[in-house]
Amino acid sequence: MARQNKLTPIRRHSLTKAYKSFLSHNDIKAELPKIKFKRKIPYIPPKGYQDKLFSSCITQMASFCFTMQATAARPIEALRIEWTDIDRPHKRININHPAKGGCTRSIQVSETLIEMLLALPHLNGKRIFTYNTTDNAGCILRRMRNKAVKKFNNTELKKISFYSCR
Repeated sequence: MARQNKLTPIRRHSLTKAYKSFLSHNDIKAELPKIKFKRKIPYIPPKGYQDKLFSSCITQMASFCFTMQATAARPIEALRIEWTDIDRPHKRININHPAKGGCTRSIQVSETLIEMLLALPHLNGKRIFTYNTTDNAGCILRRMRNKAVKKFNNTELKKISFYSCR
């Protein structure tokens, strides 16, 4: 930790936490410094910017983004939504495969989103979205976002990510 001054407080906290775990695993006692840090407030784009970006995406990506926006689901949770999780009569989407130890939940959504999801082709067996991983979906979103930035000449769209959809 000789270059300690170049590390951000969050990085320093993570390293200290990892080192503390290493010490406890090896039954070594040591006094470690307490690192305090403040998390940044995430960028929350105006709804108009999100809608503009999502409408310029291909149908599946737009449906994926609108689903995350309506359900506040994590990207991995939205990827795991299956055709049987859509409750059309009650206009609900069930999240039966939560991430990070979350609870299963059922979220009421608009009729438009239900119709948008049901209009997607059934290509991936049980799952609605055909993206294999969130990294794959993220790469596709970044590519479409760059095209939208050029199309609308609006650099603010570059700040929108999957997590700003939540």
